[in-house]
Amino acid sequence: MSSAVHGAWTARMPNVTDSAARAAVPAGSTRIHVVPLAIAVAITGVITVYPYIATSPDGRPDHLTAVLLLWSMSAGYVRGVGFMPRHVLPRGLLSSAACLGSLALALLRIGA
Repeated sequence: MSSAVHGAWTARMPNVTDSAARAAVPAGSTRIHVVPLAIAVAITGVITVYPYIATSPDGRPDHLTAVLLLWSMSAGYVRGVGFMPRHVLPRGLLSSAACLGSLALALLRIGA
């Protein structure tokens, strides 16, 4: 890549070392979170190997259970790798508490 093209490319990219950018993310929030990440990996494995976990006893698909499991998996991956959305709504929907809560609701539906 020529220096003129490289210079034009980097001029458009935001400087992530700005103190304002660092202040937008709470301290200590971007580290790996093992529990949500482990939950996400486990759900991925279970749904891949045994997709019938999201079915009702009569063999019909249970869409609410599937949604709860996939929500828990998504929240686990997002929070597990250390990403924290800036907006309040996605931050709440993709938090560790949402991961555990949706997993608990899914397990209640599976057990019922």
